[in-house]
Amino acid sequence: MDRITDNDGLIKSGLIDSLAMLEIIAFLESRFGIDFSETGVDPVDLESIQKILDLIDRYKQ
Repeated sequence: MDRITDNDGLIKSGLIDSLAMLEIIAFLESRFGIDFSETGVDPVDLESIQKILDLIDRYKQ
């Protein structure tokens, strides 16, 4: 199996689906205390590992 990079599209590559995306959102909320109920989630922010890391950094500031 090929390795993925931080910038590979997770959905486009078939690594995750919409259910997995919801699980990622729930993980981010519980692990990092991010509350998406007020801001919502832009799917673009979850397209790759790097974008998820960037999202976490934005909320930690």
